[in-house]
Amino acid sequence: MPLDPRSADAHDGAVNLRRAILFVSFILLVAITTQAYRQDPRDRGPFQRTLVTLTSPVAYVFSGIGGFFGNIGEWVKSHNVTVERVAVLEDEVRGGQAALSRLEGLEAENRQLRDLLAVRATITPESVVARVIARNPGGGSRTLRINQGSSDGVAVGQPVLGGIGFLGQIVDVTRHTAGVLMATDRRSAVSVRIGPHAIPAIALGDGDRGLLLDGVPEQAREQVVEGMIVYAAGDDGLAWASTLLGTVEAVSDHAAGLFLDVRATPAEDLSAAQWVYVVVEPLHE
Repeated sequence: MPLDPRSADAHDGAVNLRRAILFVSFILLVAITTQAYRQDPRDRGPFQRTLVTLTSPVAYVFSGIGGFFGNIGEWVKSHNVTVERVAVLEDEVRGGQAALSRLEGLEAENRQLRDLLAVRATITPESVVARVIARNPGGGSRTLRINQGSSDGVAVGQPVLGGIGFLGQIVDVTRHTAGVLMATDRRSAVSVRIGPHAIPAIALGDGDRGLLLDGVPEQAREQVVEGMIVYAAGDDGLAWASTLLGTVEAVSDHAAGLFLDVRATPAEDLSAAQWVYVVVEPLHE
């Protein structure tokens, strides 16, 4: 038997009405319960006390849930603040490290400059202090460019020193700059003596960071040992006698058997030189 459309509409209307009544009743109950909880317990009536008693478990559960989510919110907020603070601290640490690196570089440069001035004062007043403005450390070529030139008395062939010893010699000059061929350049050759026995040799640059001492006779095997100083002979016009070049690093027998293979470490860290001085007048012993 088919359903009467009017009865179906009446049924739906009744359902909707009951839902509306339940919703309004729920809202009123929540409002009354909330008001009861806000009142002082001494001012509550019988109905309100009963209502509070019946809803206490529910209120406790919702209070716990609210507290839980509140704690989560506080933790998230605290975590975000911590992350931001860590980022700020990391930036500060990076800035401090950069400043410390610059300070250490300045301190090293100042120490080298003081050493240069001290050596200059004890050896000769006829010298020019210069700053390294460029360098070419590749392909076996070891050269520097300094900020003093012919207008300052610098000329080709003059020796260049650091705070400890010989660095190289002037090989080209402009009015305001000059090129320095370092002792480790493959084109460099300086007459030297080794140790207390003054064993003669020629200090050749290895194109990297060391020196090769050429021409040391095999008979000097026991007289040339590691750690001995290497100093200029002063007979080739490149450096005056007794100028320190470095120390013997290794000694071995040559395959031909006539000479020794001797390597030396420069006294100056040529790759780190920032200041040098050029001897503009020849020295005499």
